[in-house]
Amino acid sequence: MARRRQQAGRDARRDARPRATATQTKLTDGQVVGEQDKADAYQKLGERMVARLSKIHAERNPRWKELRDEPIRLRGNDAQMKWGIASGSLDALREIQQEAPDDFAALVAMVKPRGATRLPAKGSPENIAGLTNLSMLNPDGSPASHFAAMLDAAYEETSEGVVLRDPMIYSREFVEKWKPVVDKVEREVEAARRITRKEQRKLRGNDEGPMR
Repeated sequence: MARRRQQAGRDARRDARPRATATQTKLTDGQVVGEQDKADAYQKLGERMVARLSKIHAERNPRWKELRDEPIRLRGNDAQMKWGIASGSLDALREIQQEAPDDFAALVAMVKPRGATRLPAKGSPENIAGLTNLSMLNPDGSPASHFAAMLDAAYEETSEGVVLRDPMIYSREFVEKWKPVVDKVEREVEAARRITRKEQRKLRGNDEGPMR
């Protein structure tokens, strides 16, 4: 588990440099409603699409690296980073929240995310060492920029406690570019699964009956 968290931290750290962007277009009230509806629809579609693609092993997806290098922005602080860095950072933060809550609290105390109405106490030297081992801190002890940006954007307090929501913004351009890729890869994976199931039935001497 610790090795997996360390690897996730290293992958997420790789050449990440979040940067702020601030492009806005002024719309009329009617346009705002219509544009917001479209944006919400693409956001939901993008979330489902990326969740599907993330389940497909990289070996069956030759464009996986290209997707990981795709730039994406975060809702809330407008930070921009590669999708692979953002996704890896969010996964790693969620994992330490569950597996090492004291280390997570120490990181929250350092980052001071905008969604926090109350901050935990400063972390112990052991917590700092744990975060360092996970590559979540820079050599000078400050939070790594991509982890700080992700925690700041994802952190949300609810009646049931702190949750880390997905703050990545999936635009129409992102969805339209990657949806055909997701669909194609899923068809190829399903075809491979059908062949495997057929071969398994033959090995069992039962080539009859529906495929499952």
